[in-house]
Amino acid sequence: MSRSEAMVAGRYVPGWSALITVQAALFAAALWLLAPAAGLAQDGEKTATEEASQAATLGPVPNYWDFKTVGDRPSAEDIGSVRFLMTDDFPPFSYRARDGQLAGFHVDFARVLCEELKISCQILVRPYADLVATLSDGKGDAIVSGLSIPAALGEGLLLSETYLTTPGRFAAQQGNETSPAVNEMAGRSISYVTGTAHEAFLNGFFSNADLRPYDTLFAARRALRDGEVDFTFGDGLSLSLWLNGEQSKDCCHFVGGPYLEPRFFGAGFAMAFLPARPELKQGFDYAIRESFKTGKFAELYLRYFPVSFF
Repeated sequence: MSRSEAMVAGRYVPGWSALITVQAALFAAALWLLAPAAGLAQDGEKTATEEASQAATLGPVPNYWDFKTVGDRPSAEDIGSVRFLMTDDFPPFSYRARDGQLAGFHVDFARVLCEELKISCQILVRPYADLVATLSDGKGDAIVSGLSIPAALGEGLLLSETYLTTPGRFAAQQGNETSPAVNEMAGRSISYVTGTAHEAFLNGFFSNADLRPYDTLFAARRALRDGEVDFTFGDGLSLSLWLNGEQSKDCCHFVGGPYLEPRFFGAGFAMAFLPARPELKQGFDYAIRESFKTGKFAELYLRYFPVSFF
């Protein structure tokens, strides 16, 4: 698969294919100070329990942890202050809000993790192409920006545990509750974007279906919305945003379960550190696990992805 087949807002993530179109943003070496652990709650925000309770209606929240395994809380003194490296052109993970402030899932996730570890943190905005070099030069401590896991390993970086994956998903029109099955798709039409990992997956497992390639995501999804095909298949994260957006006109919903095969859909999201900083991996692995255990991850996930892609 070529690099151009898996670009998402300027970053290489295996299995993704032009998922989100964003207007080019000016990059700056801007510094944004996260508040220390205390005082981060916002008035009017839903509690983690309230958000998590919505999962029964909106869809399940992913979980990658065995909570029977209990680790020791790391020392805040051992970790120290942490500088996160992040871009500002990767919605809904990190982007500039209308007021110019940095916002997004990764921004709020960083807050949650630093609150759990009781440390002070900063976010440094850098172009995606400069993230690894900035980390290697000691001008940052952790990359949180959708960095390709194979690329990070190729650079010799240390990775946290995965906190989010991007499954393949089918969507169908409202009223169509059919769950796609490998041996039961003869005569059923599926739209997809040509030249992607999702095309390779369909050719490998659903070749008996009527596979209909389209050049763009918009065209593939419009075919479903307008009733030209029975299903569309693509990246679950991107599809969830479309299903919850105006362009879908509330036409459609997910059917069937998530497909998580990493050789097609990538290894997901993880934080990256220099190998000389194993205490950061240990500390943030603990904090990530605790965010799942307490429901804070579920709160953020449902805030940014109200139509769950799992």
